[in-house]
Amino acid sequence: VLAQAWQGDFSLARNLGVARASGDWVLVLDCDEVLSRADHARLQRLLQAPGPMAYWKMDECQGTTIHDSAGNNLSGTLTIGTGAGTGHQDSAGTCSAVDATTVWYNGRTGKRNNSINLDGTDDMVSITDGTSSPLDVNTMTLAAWIYIGATASDRVIMHKVNAYGLNLAYSAGGVGGAAGKIGFHRFAGASWSSVNSTSNQPLNSWVFVVGTYDGT
Repeated sequence: VLAQAWQGDFSLARNLGVARASGDWVLVLDCDEVLSRADHARLQRLLQAPGPMAYWKMDECQGTTIHDSAGNNLSGTLTIGTGAGTGHQDSAGTCSAVDATTVWYNGRTGKRNNSINLDGTDDMVSITDGTSSPLDVNTMTLAAWIYIGATASDRVIMHKVNAYGLNLAYSAGGVGGAAGKIGFHRFAGASWSSVNSTSNQPLNSWVFVVGTYDGT
């Protein structure tokens, strides 16, 4: 129990408790609120559920290391292509240094704080994935916030070689199988199994895309 002189502000008292909390989760209840018995089991299941195998925020704002916030040592490496033309980026840069040819400056405004801008041509983040990797799974959920300004070619959102992936198709015969659709793919032994979104991916807006496979 923490003691704090009342200062006429409920948020100050709440923030004192939050600042002293040491767990991964904080449940805040006002003095006139209760947690019903029916919600006890639901809350227990949420607390015991496993976390993500990998989680890349892509908000470093500098450098070429993309950290894995899930804590499974699956950090990635940013590779910036050497191509040319409209929209091409030359270097990493930073979010604060004004330079429209760098990935971090162009991605400085993200869905959640900062983000990274990949030019859709030859920029990518790769993860070294050895044997017995946490990413070698038979059931999975892949999820990402994406922002696409234009589609001139098929776009890879995330992909594990000969395993699974999320893509955006530019043409009907492209990766994903349907123009403008998000495709979720899984490699089933000798061929790929795919399912496409029912609606087209809107341009110039943030969209949360998810693909889930339960093993069946």
